[in-house]
Amino acid sequence: MRNYDLSPLLRQWIGFDKLASALQTAGESQSFPPYNIEKSDDNHYRITLALAGFRQEDLDIQLEGTRLVVKGTPQQPEKETTWLHQGLVSQAFSLSFTLADNMEVSGATLHQWPAAYRSDPQ
Repeated sequence: MRNYDLSPLLRQWIGFDKLASALQTAGESQSFPPYNIEKSDDNHYRITLALAGFRQEDLDIQLEGTRLVVKGTPQQPEKETTWLHQGLVSQAFSLSFTLADNMEVSGATLHQWPAAYRSDPQ
């Protein structure tokens, strides 16, 4: 007997459980950018995306019916950078989350690190 872990399929369905539809779209799932879905209580959820290197103007957040769609297109730097090590991925992405019919999106916020953490070393 095999055991299947369906949690990756179910985590994009917020507010209700539609396993049949999740199985149909299993091939569409992607892992970038990493994200968390937090359930505060029965009526409140928070989606957090890790978007290192993205600015607010690089992001597009839309509500299309019951789908919350988040797209990001990073700007290319004006001058060429010589990397000694590049561990942070900065690529275009599109994520969508299917919401229950009775859910409403209350807002979106971009939190940035303080300038002291972003400045170049001297």
